[in-house]
This record gives sequence, structure tokens and C-alpha cells, in this order.
Amino acid sequence: MITTATGWQYYRAASDCMALYQNGQTTSGVYSIHPKEGARTDVVCDMETMGGGWTIIQNRFDGSESFSRNWIDYKVGFGTANGEYWIGNEAIHQLTTTDVNSLYVSITLNNGSSFFELFETFSISSELDNYRLSVGGQASGTLGNRITPDAPGSNINGMLFSSLDRDNDRHSHGHCAQNQSGGWWFNVCHDAYLNGPYGSSSWKQPWYPLFSTGENIKETTMMIRKR
Repeated sequence: MITTATGWQYYRAASDCMALYQNGQTTSGVYSIHPKEGARTDVVCDMETMGGGWTIIQNRFDGSESFSRNWIDYKVGFGTANGEYWIGNEAIHQLTTTDVNSLYVSITLNNGSSFFELFETFSISSELDNYRLSVGGQASGTLGNRITPDAPGSNINGMLFSSLDRDNDRHSHGHCAQNQSGGWWFNVCHDAYLNGPYGSSSWKQPWYPLFSTGENIKETTMMIRKR
């Protein structure tokens, strides 16, 4: 609650799920947040994993939402918090531009097996810099670190975001977003790519070498939390 000099009181919308958690909201579910300088948006908050307070920025579980999208769609976001969604690159930028955030990635298979990877720091730059990806610090989990693998052409750290209508990858003779049917931070190629065609063998290397195609993947989640 904010109190003005004239005595008026009002509630400031929480900027992320961690702020909600710290204000006593400890049940996972759909909440409204208002990222710094961004529009109010509905998201799913994970209030349980590793202490809670996670803002889910990508959520896929049934293939109902197409992730084969253009730049504007990925900028403003698509889908709904009650279903599959991408929160939007602008919202992700606003959420990660002021505070240091960690990234938690999870993949669940059709047989119920689950895997995760926790990245110590995560942010993306502004649209002027094409939402460049920055991941740092330690990575730990059961998926393995495939965002910054040893293979130079597969390391997507520092890459610009590409969409169906905007080719920002480093592939000199191809357009990865078009070829892979989804927006992402592509290098020449990739070992991690969570926005491919759902449930299909056409979804190439969602998390290579553990998963070379996405046909057995049931759910993917990307979520961030202030450190």
C-alpha cells in the first residue's frame, strides 16, 4: 500500500510473482502482475518449486497454442494464463532489466518423467537490441546446460531473438525461425529450443542430446525469479 502526501492510499500492483509471494500469496495459480513500465498481464505463478515466487514466462502442455509466430506476437505475448502462453518479450525484458533473475526450465514427458535446469542469471535486452539473451553464473539440474554448450554454433547465449518474419540468427544460408517454425534465440544452430511444433518429430532438438525431437514431450515451462 502506498500513502500519498495528502493521505490518499492505494495499492501498487505486484511487479512479479516473487512480490506476490512476499505479500502472502503462497498458492500456485493465475495472478495479475504489472512489470516495471509494462502493461498489466495475467501469468501463472509457481509458489512451490524451490521456495516459490516464480513467474512463468512460457507454458506449454497440450499444443493448443501455436508458437509459429511473428515478431509482434512474440513482443506482446500470446495465449492466456489459463492455457498455453508466451508472456511476451517486452514483459520479459521489463521483468529482468532492473533486478537479477534466475531461470528455471522444466520438461515433462508423456510418461510422466520430469527434468529441469536452473540457470543462475537470466535477462533479455530491449527491442532496440532485438531482445538479446544473457545467461550467466552456474547451471545445475537434470537436463544439462544446453543454452551455453561447448559447441560454438550451438551456444545461444548472447544471441538475438528471431521470429518467422525477422531473421537475426547467425546462419548465413538459412532462417532458423522459419525452418524450425517458431521464435527463439538462434545461433547457427541450437541445442536448446522450447518453442517448436508441439508433440511432433518436426520439433528438432528441444534439448539435445537428451531430446533430439519433441514428439515425446508433454510439457515445457520457463520461469524466472528475482535473486
